[in-house]
Amino acid sequence: MTATDSVHLVIVGMTSMGIAMGVKAAHIAHYPNFLRDRSKRTRISFIDMNADTEFDRLRGRYDSLFDMCDYRVIDTVEPAKSYANPNTDDKFTDIEFEFIKGSVESRPIQELLQHWAEEEDGRLLTIAICFEIPQKSIATALYMPRLVYEKAHSILVRQNVSCSTIELIRKAHQYGKLRAFGMLDECYDIDDDCMKRVRRINFIYHKITPEQPFPQTLDDIEARALWEELSTVHRWSNVYNAHSVPSKRRSFGKSEPENLDEDTALIEMMAEVEHNRWNMEKLIMGYRPTTPGEDEEIQRLGKERKRKIERESFAHTYIKPYEALSESVKDYDRLIMKYLWRV
Repeated sequence: MTATDSVHLVIVGMTSMGIAMGVKAAHIAHYPNFLRDRSKRTRISFIDMNADTEFDRLRGRYDSLFDMCDYRVIDTVEPAKSYANPNTDDKFTDIEFEFIKGSVESRPIQELLQHWAEEEDGRLLTIAICFEIPQKSIATALYMPRLVYEKAHSILVRQNVSCSTIELIRKAHQYGKLRAFGMLDECYDIDDDCMKRVRRINFIYHKITPEQPFPQTLDDIEARALWEELSTVHRWSNVYNAHSVPSKRRSFGKSEPENLDEDTALIEMMAEVEHNRWNMEKLIMGYRPTTPGEDEEIQRLGKERKRKIERESFAHTYIKPYEALSESVKDYDRLIMKYLWRV
């Protein structure tokens, strides 16, 4: 990814797998280019014949998320029914959504796919085909416009068990970007190494302070003990953070950087990217930003009032732009990014 790139993920089929992939991408796809150019949002586009009604269901489930993100519903069957949410200045999130109603085989959708492949605005295009029936997913992949195969980063095809068919098709040069995913016999499992990273992230939040010399040892025994004390919500927060680590490391283009503690500009950029990810995490989990009245109560009454509002109203005072945070709150993001390569 260069300094002018952004990510465009197209999900064909609003099945349970398609929606899960879109939500996962919203958790992870946060990049420093957005800090340089606010138009460089990650775009997640869903294509489905029932995209409008499926969006209505998602809107009910993730109302806080869509209150804080730009989105549009594009009806290729009856274009007059297309609409978008108001594009206002309070949408500081770095993800945008599209819900496109239409059959992927139809001319309007094929032309749209062609247009996305032709775009020269630095968007890295990935298409994920997520139908429940594996044969339908393969057939849809094979009928993508030729330019999609030339320009897209990859074309992912959902398969239930075996990916042998995809491997055979990939031997033909023009289909080399096909990739199978979703096979039950190759599913991801959380192992102890993964959980060690999760617990270390929690340890950093609880035990490392800006005043301590860098780096500090991450104590895995104490980290395990701290983990046992966490609520379910906070456990998931650390899991989501750990899942984003490989993507973060790639997006900053560094491996085991030296003197990271002295590169304050890099740390600040990394911390803002982490806060953008955290904002999205909390919105997906169902939290909303606090109101000005709630913020005033928190300022006046302190941490106990803050915890009560989080617990009872599912509202969080830190869901806001990075620049609106206090320096002490920013330090949490700075510390987790300083220790990113040691997690």
